[in-house]
Amino acid sequence: MPSADAKPRYIPYNAYNRVVSVYKEHANLYDESEEFEKIIKNISTEQKKLELPNKIFKTLHEILRNSKGFEWDINDNYCSYVNYRLNDDVRKNYQLVDESKFEIFNKFSSIFHDERYGVRSRKDYACKKYIKYLNNDEHRRMTILYNFYTFYDKLRSSNNLKSNPECINLPYNNKLYNEVIDDFYNHDPELYNKIKDVKVLIEEFLLKTKSKCTESVHFRIPQKILDDQKKKQQEEENRLRQEEENRRRQEEENRRRQEEENRRRQEEDNIRRQEQLQKELEFQRRRQPMHTNTDARRGIFQQGEEPFLVGQENSREEVDLGAQQPYEDQLNTRVFKSKNEDTNTDGSLLKSLRLPSAITEVLGSVDPVPVVGVSGGMGALFLLFRYTPVGTFFRGGRGRAHRIPRSFNGQFLGGFPGYDDYEVGHIGYGPMNPLAE
Repeated sequence: MPSADAKPRYIPYNAYNRVVSVYKEHANLYDESEEFEKIIKNISTEQKKLELPNKIFKTLHEILRNSKGFEWDINDNYCSYVNYRLNDDVRKNYQLVDESKFEIFNKFSSIFHDERYGVRSRKDYACKKYIKYLNNDEHRRMTILYNFYTFYDKLRSSNNLKSNPECINLPYNNKLYNEVIDDFYNHDPELYNKIKDVKVLIEEFLLKTKSKCTESVHFRIPQKILDDQKKKQQEEENRLRQEEENRRRQEEENRRRQEEENRRRQEEDNIRRQEQLQKELEFQRRRQPMHTNTDARRGIFQQGEEPFLVGQENSREEVDLGAQQPYEDQLNTRVFKSKNEDTNTDGSLLKSLRLPSAITEVLGSVDPVPVVGVSGGMGALFLLFRYTPVGTFFRGGRGRAHRIPRSFNGQFLGGFPGYDDYEVGHIGYGPMNPLAE
């Protein structure tokens, strides 16, 4: 017994005409009353209760004996159509047969199969799984679908006539289609596709120039399809909007990350530059040339003369420590000597000048002139370079104003203390011969 919940099989248009043609051939089969009598005896009790005549069973017996209907490429559609025509006949002529009584036809087909092909036959040659009751909606949908197929066939075939009579039926079928299309689509989209395919064929036929139908038609689209399309379009718009939003957020995030990365790199570059600059400044500070202490250059004021700084006449340039070697006397006064000059081992500038030892001893032992801020050694150097030919030699003799004066202004106060053994009168403090230089 077939399942009551199984969906009915709707024949597609491209197979419908062949199925109908094969179905009609059962009328040409010869009568096999002997086989029929064996089968009908097994259902005689139920037959009498339902008041069913032998005619309906004889017709079913002929249909099941039609071997063309059980060929592999038509079998399922053929059995589906057999069941539809059986239900249609029962509804029209035998109202006592309801869903609970319809099993008698399935029983008849099963007995026929076993009688003809044997119980062990695995192939169904009797449409056993297709013989079942169709409810009102299923029967109505099949009827509308198959009638729509038939209408299109008549419309197409009648176009060769002078006047196509099926054009009159076009508005009715158009209206019927628009009424049932929602039910078809909501119940079974596959069923909707089958009737829609024929609707497309009708529209194409009407667009042909040779069509004699002048009636205008409009086949509408199921509302659920419109709603689904609108929903799908909305979903697509939302998806695109979401993708755009995600893309914008991603771009914003990428831009923010790039800015942070650029800021981080800039900070690292700034720190690196500061560190490099600090290193360069430190390196330059260590290599910066050292200059002679300006405090070492002191002027000696004489009465009636401008103050004079040591080394003013010979050079006003500073001495680069990197190119000179420092020497220190006993009072930490530094005197610098060029690398290409001779240097004595004791570091004495007087000895480095290679003067006679007597002069150097005398000048080295002379007490310094009491000048503030000038040590004894510096005073002796001042006298040497200021008032002796040696100083004139090193100064280059630039003018008489810088030579040894002819006389000392003011009253001579006497000899130098500590030099009492010398005759003071032998030192000429009067006018001096300029040629003595």
